[in-house]
Amino acid sequence: MTIDTTKPWVEAIVDTLLGTAINLPLNIILLWLAHKWSLSIVDTGVLLAIVFFIIAIIRKTIVRVYFKHKEDKYIHEV
Repeated sequence: MTIDTTKPWVEAIVDTLLGTAINLPLNIILLWLAHKWSLSIVDTGVLLAIVFFIIAIIRKTIVRVYFKHKEDKYIHEV
């Protein structure tokens, strides 16, 4: 039995690209809000960490479900 290592790499690359596409504009918006609200550096760091944590969990769940569904569909077709 051989293990296909291509699929995990594709999933990781897709997830990372999506994360970058989501996080870059979100980071700019959150930093602008932090500045507008006159948050301290610590408060800004906590805000960013909480928001990015939540977004990452949601994104990773969606990507994992998508790739699992795609894998299951392929297995049933074979």
